[in-house]
Amino acid sequence: MHKVLLAFGLCLAATANAQPASGQSGSAHAISGQANETPSSAAYRNERFGFQLAYPSAVFEPGEAPEGGQGMVFTSRDGAAKLLVSAGRNTTGETLKSYRRFVLSKTYPDAHVEYAPVRTSWFVLSGTNGNTMFYERITFRCGGKVIYGWQMTYPAAERETYDPIVEAVHRSYRPGNGEGGNCG
Repeated sequence: MHKVLLAFGLCLAATANAQPASGQSGSAHAISGQANETPSSAAYRNERFGFQLAYPSAVFEPGEAPEGGQGMVFTSRDGAAKLLVSAGRNTTGETLKSYRRFVLSKTYPDAHVEYAPVRTSWFVLSGTNGNTMFYERITFRCGGKVIYGWQMTYPAAERETYDPIVEAVHRSYRPGNGEGGNCG
């Protein structure tokens, strides 16, 4: 596999045209009335790695999942935006800092990064890459053994529509506690 299990622009984007994996480990279902969700939201929970988030079901449809139950690709109904969610073992021992450098160099080499906070166990990269807006959140858990993340890309011209969606997804996102709920 490439450098690490996750680099959304490289690994998950490549699955955007793939067929759903048989026995995929994740579910999406409509919900309403729960905190931190948009009025017509649905929940996605990844059973294998235990992470979850809510997304607006009126905008995004669940689609293809990469092999091995590591996440899901959601596409806007008009095909203009993508929401990618994934998790995987950090098999190469990347640090948060080295992984951030990798994502910047491989996924966003020519991007204009507008927002990029870094904390002890997570970072965000957000900005424009040509005419496309991106927001990517990466979280290291289990002492760096597991990497969780999600990324949304959408046309910069539709920022007024999608920026509030990014905020809602961000508020609902909950990384898991390792594969099968076990960091060990």
